[in-house]
Amino acid sequence: MKPLLRLEKVSYVYPGNNEPTLRDINMEVWENEILCIKGPNGSGKSTLLLVMAGLLHPTTGTVYYKEVPLHDQFPEARSKIGVLFQNPEVMMINPTVFDEIAYGPRQLFDEDTAKRKVVEVARLLGIDYLLDRSTISLSYGEKRLVALASILSYDPELLLLDEPLSNLQDSKIDRIRSLINQLKQRGKTIVLTAPNRCSGEVRCDRTLILENGTIIEIT
Repeated sequence: MKPLLRLEKVSYVYPGNNEPTLRDINMEVWENEILCIKGPNGSGKSTLLLVMAGLLHPTTGTVYYKEVPLHDQFPEARSKIGVLFQNPEVMMINPTVFDEIAYGPRQLFDEDTAKRKVVEVARLLGIDYLLDRSTISLSYGEKRLVALASILSYDPELLLLDEPLSNLQDSKIDRIRSLINQLKQRGKTIVLTAPNRCSGEVRCDRTLILENGTIIEIT
């Protein structure tokens, strides 16, 4: 079986830095798995997700999506990968919740289909009551759910979620945890990060431990 995503000898150095944030990463993400990447703050987890998404180009090495270099597949590949940033506020670019969730679908579908997808995903996440609200009026937890909805609305194959359960109330944690499990049942592939450990909050198929930009264990 071929991996959905594969990183081969990937390193990344931020401009102006002398030391790499990621060092010689070799890993695979298998179709329809939940992979948890854990490690301390500063270990490179967020950078690794951005490289997987193609939002950062490796300084060295190659990211493959279905065994074809990811960057050779843009812009078409953008619709296949959804990224939830650790800070949802950086994802908010539209004035209302409806427009924020509809942004992706409007690039891919007609307006009626886009509206239907917005309503469906809002109901799935229990945020349909927020659709007329201004994005700047939302709480942190509401912004996290809206940001997640904006990804799910265009139905990507691969979901890259940066600490999706951090700094949320228990009720919202339960909702996102349940949703992640539902997405796996629907055939999606999910990679998520956790600050120190991947607890029983989400049942992961495999866990990757990252330290100082280096993979030290995959179980």
